Amino acid sequence: MLLLPNASSLYTQHISQENSGGLSPSLWRHMTTGTAAPDGNGGGLWFGDDFDKFAGLTAAGGNLTFPDATGLTIGGYHGYVDATGSILSLAGVTGGGVRITTHTTNADNVTMSTGELLQVSDTAGDEKLTIFECRVAWPQVATGSTYIGLADPVAKVILGVTHTDLINTASGIGFMVKDAASSTLDFVYQATASTATTDGMAALVVEPTIAGSTTTLVATTYYKLGFIYNPRAEPAKRIAIYVDNVEQSTYVTATQISNAVFPDAEYMGLQASCVGDGAVRTMDIDWWAIYQEG
Repeated sequence: MLLLPNASSLYTQHISQENSGGLSPSLWRHMTTGTAAPDGNGGGLWFGDDFDKFAGLTAAGGNLTFPDATGLTIGGYHGYVDATGSILSLAGVTGGGVRITTHTTNADNVTMSTGELLQVSDTAGDEKLTIFECRVAWPQVATGSTYIGLADPVAKVILGVTHTDLINTASGIGFMVKDAASSTLDFVYQATASTATTDGMAALVVEPTIAGSTTTLVATTYYKLGFIYNPRAEPAKRIAIYVDNVEQSTYVTATQISNAVFPDAEYMGLQASCVGDGAVRTMDIDWWAIYQEG
């Protein structure tokens, strides 16, 4: 896992090219700080991983309790594996990758998380520019649900047993594919202990677009998914969503962020989850990156 002032140089495949497999210039040009001052201040936080040395975990490791400081970890990540699911190193992608796979049993879950890395807040004086991006693919666009983004690691999983919900005991900001719409990508967020709405989400759901009015995912195709939470952006565009280096036309506004359903003073890190629904559900992760200003 990377904790460096300029981690972009370690991500593969032509970082500066818009349609490459590397970090998207449209997001990362918004960074406000470079290297830290001599006193250590002002450098910001970088976290990320290209999975070039990821060993993985099979069901032989047992069902992991999560979170558990004394339990097994996977290359520095916490993990939870139901039944015969797995979290394995993925061959065939530049620099390495990870494949998360569930068992076929209904509601079986596989989750990996970094634990807490940074705090997300909408309180004046505490809010900070935060950037997240990942490169992912789904070998199937059938049943089951997946989530990848920032999340509070207090909960064992961030996906509910109904396959369509974020559980309301964990905060999160990220991207979800729901079981009921398994080829559609949603951008979602919620605060811990939010009250779920009628669609199962405890917060606004916005749908980024790749083509047409919704994102129609294609199996085995890699997508770069990211967002920028910028408390200094114009009120109508406080969170901008990006797909494959393209800023989307739907935003999260300052008014929406001020509501109780947005995470406030929540500590979160990377979390990636798959939940099965009578069939295997799989997600491939090429890399992920997070930046927060100092």
